[in-house]
Amino acid sequence: MKKPLIIGLVVVIAAALIGAGIYAFTVEDETNESTTKPASTKMVEVDSEALEQADTAATTTAGRYQEYSEAAVADSNYQTTVVFFYAPWCPECRAFKQAIEGGPLPDGVQILETDFDSSSKLKEKYGVTLQSTFVRVNTSGDLQKKWVGYGQDKSLANVLDNVQ
Repeated sequence: MKKPLIIGLVVVIAAALIGAGIYAFTVEDETNESTTKPASTKMVEVDSEALEQADTAATTTAGRYQEYSEAAVADSNYQTTVVFFYAPWCPECRAFKQAIEGGPLPDGVQILETDFDSSSKLKEKYGVTLQSTFVRVNTSGDLQKKWVGYGQDKSLANVLDNVQ
């Protein structure tokens, strides 16, 4: 008689535990918020100046290295435009080109490559007499600064430092 009573008691206790577990998982805990409720309903004040600065930063034009054109010079999306007088036969020029292409140009900077041998009018306009010359110009194409890189450190940072 004891054995059936013990088995019955174990079955009742097991059923009670299982039932309590099911109940605990199906009844919503009132201390937790429902996942469909918004996280916050408070009004948030927006800092319009910070938003404007973030918008300006997002619209900054990525740096680029491309072939020279008057349209590229006139592109007002770039704060710094540098014309690079390049000669494919010149090892100095090839080293500068490799440095320029090797790293990203800073936002707002464009370097426009022109062929030293066939750009007679541009060489005359900017007084360029040696390949590997870099000329910073404004959007009107006016000379702002000229730097001859021949014999200098062949790095993008050096180019940008010397035309600022």
